[in-house]
Amino acid sequence: MTLWSFVAHASLFSKAVLLILVVLSVLSWAAILERIRFFRRTAAAESTFEEGIDQVRGLADLVRLAEHHQGAPSALMLQQAVRRLLPPIASGAGAHRPLPAPAAWDGALGAAERRALADVDRHLSLLATVSSASPFIGLMGTVWGVMVAFLRIGSQQGQAMLEVVGPGIAEALIATVVGLATAIPATIAYNYFLASARRARERCEALRDLISGLVREVGPA
Repeated sequence: MTLWSFVAHASLFSKAVLLILVVLSVLSWAAILERIRFFRRTAAAESTFEEGIDQVRGLADLVRLAEHHQGAPSALMLQQAVRRLLPPIASGAGAHRPLPAPAAWDGALGAAERRALADVDRHLSLLATVSSASPFIGLMGTVWGVMVAFLRIGSQQGQAMLEVVGPGIAEALIATVVGLATAIPATIAYNYFLASARRARERCEALRDLISGLVREVGPA
C-alpha cells in the first residue's frame, strides 16, 4: 500500500487530525515567507539608516534622515513621534513653535515605538502556537492510531497479524510525522524571527537614547 492509500483508508478522526496539521502547516509557511521578506527589507533599511546616523549633526538632520528610510522600524518610530509632536523641524509652517520638552519626547517616542514594533512582532504568536501545538496534535493522532490497531486485534480474536494491525500503526506514524514536519519549521522560524525582532527593538531603544540626548542638548525654546 502507498502512503496515500493509508491516508485514504484512515479513520475519520485521523483524517481530521491530518487536515488540521496541513492547515497549520500552510498558515505557518505563509507567515514564514512573509516574515522573511519583511525582515530582509527592514534589515537593509536599518543598515543604511544606521550608517546615516553617524553623520547627523542634530535633531533636525536626524528627522530628515528618517524620512528617507521609512522601511526601518526605528526611523518609523521617529517619524510617528515627530508627527505627534509637530516640532518646528517637522513643519516649515510652524517654525515659530517651541521645541517640545524632553518629557514630551519620551512619551511620544514610547507610544511610537509600540506602534512601530507591532509590525515587527506580527505572526510570531502564530508560529509559536504552531510550533508548540502541532506535536501534541500529532500525538493525539498517534494515540488514536494505536487504539485502532488494538481494537482490530480484539476483533480478530487476539491475532496480531500484520494486515490487522498495520493500518492502525500506519495512521499513528503518519500523524507523528506530519505533526513533527509542521512543528519543526515553525519552531526554527519562530526563534530566528524572535531574534530579529529583538534586534529591531534594541535599535529603537538606541535611537530613543540618542534622541533624548539631542533633545536635552537643544532644550525647549
